[in-house]
Amino acid sequence: MRRWIPFAFLIALTGLAARPLWELSFYYSDDGLLRLSHAFALDEMIRQGMLYPRWLNDLAFGLGYPLFNYYPPLSTYLIESFHLLGFDFVTALKIAFSAMIAIAALGAYALGAEIFRDARRENARALGVLTAVGYVCFPYLLTDIYTRGVSTEALGLVLLPWVVWSLRRAITAPAISAIILAAIFLALLMLAHILTLAIAAPVIILYVILELRELRDFSVCVGRPFGFAQGRLGVVVAAISIAAGLTAFYWLPFIAELSLVRIGRGGVPIGAVFPDHFLKLSDLVQTSWLYQYTSAPFALGLVPIVLGALAFAIALAARKPMPARATIIFFGVVAFVAALAMSELARDLWLAVPFALMIQYPWRVSVLISLGVAVSVNALALIPRQFNLSARQAGILQFTLIATIAGVMIFAGLGNLAPQEIFLPDNAPTLAHIARYEASSKFIGATTWGEYLPATFRVRDLATYRAPQTNAPRATIALTRYDAARREMSVSASEPISLSLRAFYFPDWRVTIDDQAAVAYANTPQGLLAVDVPAGDHRVAFVQSDTPPRQIGATLSIASLLTLIGLIALALRRRESDARAIIGLIALLGALFTPIAFTALTAPLRDLQTTRVTVSPALDMIGVRVENARWESDAWRVSEPTRSLRLRAYWHVKASAQDKPLTWRLVDEAGKVWASREQMPRYGTGYAASWVANEIVEDAYDLPVAAIALGRYQLQVASADARGFVPVGVIAFARGVASSADPRIAHSLNARIGQKIRLLGYDTPPKLIPGSRFPLTLFWQTDENVYDDYTVFVQLLDAQGVAILKYDSVPGGGLNSPFLWVPGETIVDRVALNLPDDLKPGKYSVIVGMYHYPELERLPVTYPTGEQSPDDVIELGQFEIGNRE
Repeated sequence: MRRWIPFAFLIALTGLAARPLWELSFYYSDDGLLRLSHAFALDEMIRQGMLYPRWLNDLAFGLGYPLFNYYPPLSTYLIESFHLLGFDFVTALKIAFSAMIAIAALGAYALGAEIFRDARRENARALGVLTAVGYVCFPYLLTDIYTRGVSTEALGLVLLPWVVWSLRRAITAPAISAIILAAIFLALLMLAHILTLAIAAPVIILYVILELRELRDFSVCVGRPFGFAQGRLGVVVAAISIAAGLTAFYWLPFIAELSLVRIGRGGVPIGAVFPDHFLKLSDLVQTSWLYQYTSAPFALGLVPIVLGALAFAIALAARKPMPARATIIFFGVVAFVAALAMSELARDLWLAVPFALMIQYPWRVSVLISLGVAVSVNALALIPRQFNLSARQAGILQFTLIATIAGVMIFAGLGNLAPQEIFLPDNAPTLAHIARYEASSKFIGATTWGEYLPATFRVRDLATYRAPQTNAPRATIALTRYDAARREMSVSASEPISLSLRAFYFPDWRVTIDDQAAVAYANTPQGLLAVDVPAGDHRVAFVQSDTPPRQIGATLSIASLLTLIGLIALALRRRESDARAIIGLIALLGALFTPIAFTALTAPLRDLQTTRVTVSPALDMIGVRVENARWESDAWRVSEPTRSLRLRAYWHVKASAQDKPLTWRLVDEAGKVWASREQMPRYGTGYAASWVANEIVEDAYDLPVAAIALGRYQLQVASADARGFVPVGVIAFARGVASSADPRIAHSLNARIGQKIRLLGYDTPPKLIPGSRFPLTLFWQTDENVYDDYTVFVQLLDAQGVAILKYDSVPGGGLNSPFLWVPGETIVDRVALNLPDDLKPGKYSVIVGMYHYPELERLPVTYPTGEQSPDDVIELGQFEIGNRE
């Protein structure tokens, strides 16, 4: 087989597996919106000069979240790299997932070709292709991408074949370059998904022992220069040591500081969830030949399991020598044991093993089954070896077997791959989208259980907590700097005060008063960062810095990196066989992460207008920032077209506040109001009633400017509990903003839902057929501000009124909550239903409505005639489903 043929096939395989990513605007998955949240929050920090921000300040309702002190960062950095190259977040995520599929296919191919490289008659490249098909189409990798939407574990699966490949190379051809490759791939896996490494570690260790036993070499060769590196076991140990050192900046603080967050204190309900995800033996393997991409717990695919079991039996029964027979049997046993570990038979064993619950879900061992089946299935292609055939006959039969097996696995894994399409807002995600997503999904900190909330956080529900009404000594505060990791201010108080930041306390915060270290502590049940400031005039600075475990980890990582660089130079000078692979890998990693390093290292300080304006009896504004404008001496200059101003307001809370909206507006010199918007603090996640006296709060708002002329405008704000507007700054528009035309509505309705929302109408295609997508566009409008995250439901009903299809989501694919809708604007909400292949032709009806989660109480519906819907639904009419041509 010519060299280019396998790579052409891998490209085609990647295209088939990644095709749904590019056919859809976006798609529904368990964690897809979380990945976008993480990428957006990371991007905000990198653009403020934080190369590796352990805290993401915009998560957890603006209190910050120590995500990357614990959560594997590599996949989010991969998405961010593509974003910094000019792609929007959604496209960057699609590119990242597509690249993962390609890298997984190439890694599995490399592993298969390496395992069977001595099987020349059987053609190692062809067997490598079959390994790639088996791994990509198993299809746990595709489940991670399309059903779960979890980039971290997906990247772990992508890197696992490369780790096994590099360790095998280190054993069979020990050299300096083998140490380098194995160390890099191990380090990448640690940073991609440490749980995958934890699951795979015992198998990797056993596989290393197997290979060393096959070669009868456990030497470390410590008696010669570089002998330790040249010995087979020594190469493996050296690679693991360097990999551990390279990633010490991540895992050392993770371990040392785990007790500082809820997951380290047992405050996360993993134990309650874990037992529910085991499968009965009767449900362990799906009965459908095409894999059904359903919700967790995830059963195994019938086709790969049948093929894997058959291949394992053939390897055991082989009477003639079979290439890599021991390896095939080993990985077959791994797959079998891992499959049993997913079943209810293993429940008690899992619960008895210390730290096993950290895996979270037992079906995660599917990663081992994927690898085991991908390797062992090659035994089917080695059947010709067992017969007395000529080389030509054996080659033809082997090629036929490989093509047939590959085709069947591709069809079984991809034939039913049809994710549900969703349509996000064009500018998604923004801070507003992330804030409302956290509020509506209850994923505080954009993780499932808020497991990394600090242990000092003692509030049951951040969204419902309200601070007690208190009286505190008054102070005058002037803000001088407010950045991602540094907040500075001057404080003047006639008596001692407790000064708090709207940020969680954590040991990495350092506080100084007049350049002298002060004691920081957790204030209120929220665990706010606070310090006691004595009476008088003082300079106070809150600075986020590294803790001792982080400093030690960083030192180890730097030392290991220098060691790796030295080994790379040595390997290149010795012109080792894998030197070109090292150069290519380093070049790829450099290309991916150079945009991130460049952006972080060249990030300028963000503009900040310092001020002190009394907005209400409880609030003084001490600063304002317009994120899409530039500060020029006396005004914020808007030089690029925009449809809204992204405002950050900085408050000094003087007394207990109330959860009431503020109104922002732009006024010209003649007093004409050009833009106005009433909003709750931080898009309704600020919860002013949870603020405490002498707290410094960073707040956020969007002020729409649909149509505004060139010139200067005064930015004003008014509080609901104060009289009138107060000026807080000047906005100078250098470019006009044109209002967009209202969209054309094919079918008008103007039905009212609840008291404030109207469904203006809808649009659908003229013809629908089974097996296609049913695109439905809904046009919403609100008469006044809506302060709820309502969920839209759409149902397709048959002639008997039975729901054939159901769709439930917050508008905009989960991001464009009615909370964010501007009164009077038409909201375009697109929905796509997947019509089943076996849907019978005929007439169907569609109903639409809204409800509030989790109460599930529908909003009442009133038609323009005044008639009310008895079922609180809007009937869109009947639709004809035709025959498939």
